[in-house]
Amino acid sequence: MFDPAPLLARISDAPDHVWPRGALLSAGARAIEWTDGRSALLNDDGEACIVGQPPRPQLLAFLKRLAPGTEVVLSAEDARDIGPVPGWDVEPVVVLVQQGPPQPPPVINGEVRLLETLQGLDLSHLSEDLAGELEDARDASPFGVVFADGLPVSFSYSGSATETWWDMSIDTEERWRRRGYASAAAHVLIEHMRARGKRTVWAAFESNTASLVLAARLGFTPVSRVVSLFREGSER
Repeated sequence: MFDPAPLLARISDAPDHVWPRGALLSAGARAIEWTDGRSALLNDDGEACIVGQPPRPQLLAFLKRLAPGTEVVLSAEDARDIGPVPGWDVEPVVVLVQQGPPQPPPVINGEVRLLETLQGLDLSHLSEDLAGELEDARDASPFGVVFADGLPVSFSYSGSATETWWDMSIDTEERWRRRGYASAAAHVLIEHMRARGKRTVWAAFESNTASLVLAARLGFTPVSRVVSLFREGSER
């Protein structure tokens, strides 16, 4: 079994490393599918990362094994060195963090709660895609949840975390969007994690204007970029 310690020593605790370092911290050796001590192929329950420049045969075999819909994260530098991968699209991702003091909470027509788990919460009114994402993350982290008319409709949670940073995942059921609920769900979890010494990483595709606008509204500014690989034709 691979030892994660050499890789952890090479991957600093930085905003653009929250995904590979988080995978190694949460899953340890289980996340490592291949490594030579400098480069690595990581997969922690569908959270896949490429570190460095693995040999082409190992890289292609790794990508072929991944479940449909899996997103693969790697640095922009590594993506340039690896070059095009047949059957996979490349999309730049902006990495943002809050630089200033916390933003005041938004005023909404709804109730905001911090929940330690989604266990026992009825999600039957949500779309199949959103309900599936939340089912996968039920115990992954605390959740910021907005309730409208008694129903949970907007959610924030941590997809990956290191000693200092955590990656924000956030979504709102479509018919309840554009009411400030996403901002409210994000704010309550950001403050909860800040009280525990962890700062938020916001990642958004360069093409996702709505996410970038929301991040700016919450006081996030770009600090770096990474790259995501997706199978050609898959949804972003």
